[in-house]
Amino acid sequence: MNDQQNSGKKPVLWPYFIAAVALGGISLNVALVFIATNDRDDLVRRDYYEAGLRYQQEIDRKSALRTDWRLAVDEGSLNAGAESVLRICATDTTGKALQGGKVSAVLVRPDNADLDLDLQLMVGDTPGCHEIPVTLGPTGVWKLDAELLLDGDAAALEKRLWVQ
Repeated sequence: MNDQQNSGKKPVLWPYFIAAVALGGISLNVALVFIATNDRDDLVRRDYYEAGLRYQQEIDRKSALRTDWRLAVDEGSLNAGAESVLRICATDTTGKALQGGKVSAVLVRPDNADLDLDLQLMVGDTPGCHEIPVTLGPTGVWKLDAELLLDGDAAALEKRLWVQ
């Protein structure tokens, strides 16, 4: 008689659903533990402390820069493959030329480190300008990092240049 009574009812599936959810959760946990224990952590460096100190020194150096001084490069005076003049001019916020000081610059060619230049510019004929003759390599992108030191203060310029 039980067979006749149960034949009209739907089968009970909720215990199978609960078991499937539990097995899925356990499988996911096992997979995550496996990934966590076998995956390398490439973010950690052996010299992480020294790298952090260098990074902090760079932040401190940039925060100490004068923001009321402006450095500008004369991009039109740079030509690829020929002798050119790298000219950097310094002004304050009113546009008055900053006289004297020392300007150092690094010209970096991102695709060829052999072409990189480390330069100390000389005071030019134009007030507030420093310049140096340079011979740049082939046409392309250069990264300029320049710094002006004047009476214990500093200003910096970071710029990408397209030299033709």
